[in-house]
Amino acid sequence: MPHWQTRPDLDRQRLAGRAKLYVAGAFGARLDRLAAGIRSARHAWSLHATLLRNAAALATGAWASSVFGFVYWWVAARYLSLETVGLTAAAISIMSLIALIAELGLGPLLVAESLSEGKEQIGLISAALITAPATALLLGVLFIYVSKAIPVNLGGITGSGYLLFLLGCSVTCFSTVLACACTGLLRSSLVMGEKFAFSLIKLTLLALVVAQSGSAATETMVFATWVGGQTASALAFALYLATTRSGLLHPRFNALRKLIPTSLSHYVLNLVILAPAMAMPFLVAVILSPAVTAAFNVSWMIFRVSTLLPTALSTMIFAVARSDPGYCASRVRLALLLSAGCTIGVFLFLFPFSNVVLMIFKPEYAEIASSSLQILCISYFAVALNSVYLALNRIGGRMLFASLVFGIGGFAELFFASAGAFLGGLLGMSVGWVAATLLQSLFMAPAVLSAAAIKPENSTIFVARGKNA
Repeated sequence: MPHWQTRPDLDRQRLAGRAKLYVAGAFGARLDRLAAGIRSARHAWSLHATLLRNAAALATGAWASSVFGFVYWWVAARYLSLETVGLTAAAISIMSLIALIAELGLGPLLVAESLSEGKEQIGLISAALITAPATALLLGVLFIYVSKAIPVNLGGITGSGYLLFLLGCSVTCFSTVLACACTGLLRSSLVMGEKFAFSLIKLTLLALVVAQSGSAATETMVFATWVGGQTASALAFALYLATTRSGLLHPRFNALRKLIPTSLSHYVLNLVILAPAMAMPFLVAVILSPAVTAAFNVSWMIFRVSTLLPTALSTMIFAVARSDPGYCASRVRLALLLSAGCTIGVFLFLFPFSNVVLMIFKPEYAEIASSSLQILCISYFAVALNSVYLALNRIGGRMLFASLVFGIGGFAELFFASAGAFLGGLLGMSVGWVAATLLQSLFMAPAVLSAAAIKPENSTIFVARGKNA
């Protein structure tokens, strides 16, 4: 020991050195944990990036469309009569239903096949874009004739404005199929752009109609703003895609014909899933009245908008699984977790403030439909779970089985809703629909939870088994 350094000084130096080593070790351990967390986050993002990006684009486009839709129906509610708004909502409902029937399952088919068909993919899309709108036009003509034989109260929309109604059926079907094609190509940003354009154009046209005619505007004039916005945005959407995909101008009907069995299985499933929801405003108009339809349409729109994220996630689970079948279970768990969070948010906001939300449109809407909106919120997580069940059956190729399940469920929805409407008006209708939805989710929950419990590395087993089921 040097003569100038005492024993206490040496002990303090040793303690200081040990303290520095301890601090450095603890800090290094934290850095290691942070680095491990970053690596884990990057790994999770690499697994789910395509799913989340495209689901976010779909949800963003749908939310933007819904926000502008709120403004659209708010303007209509503020400046137009309840009967005009109700007739317009009922006509849009039946037009969308006709477009769904005419779509022939080509939309889900393109979601599944757009990436897997190779060089034929664009020709397949082109053939679908010709076939579906033509079918919608024919069904629209059939509905016009039926509505004259069996009087259906849609005002002038199915009277002097029947050509506008036929155009709406065809263009709506065209836009739906094209959006599905872009989803299958994992280009959901284009779908988002089309929804933005449609929302802005129809809102602008409605503002012009209100400024020109005020409360004297008819249901045909209001319906024209919807069809005009859809037509303009769909044409711009198609022209842009045609410039980037030159093969779009060369349809390949042979490729489409080979996939007819698959298309029909998708078609039946799509029809039984979406038809009940689309028919609800029209059902209200037939059983109750156009005025009640106007209020219910807004509450129904609010509820359906709140379910956009779970629906988009389930759609992308199906689209991504076809090109990347691994990690299906982890994606199902992610969808259920996000859906649970959305359920809590919907209950905390919509349930206590449904009256306030509907009063933004019109005080009469709150009086008619606030209780109905509260009842609808009860079924939120059930709707999300049913959407995941649908995606799993599409992945597994069990379309016929799923069609039977959802067909029975859809019939139950319409039957319970109709019975509730006759017994208890709009509130009874909402209770009936929710009861049917909850019963479906009780049946579907075991399969969804089972799929979510499979380990990621074994998730391909679920897909393979599904294909053979």
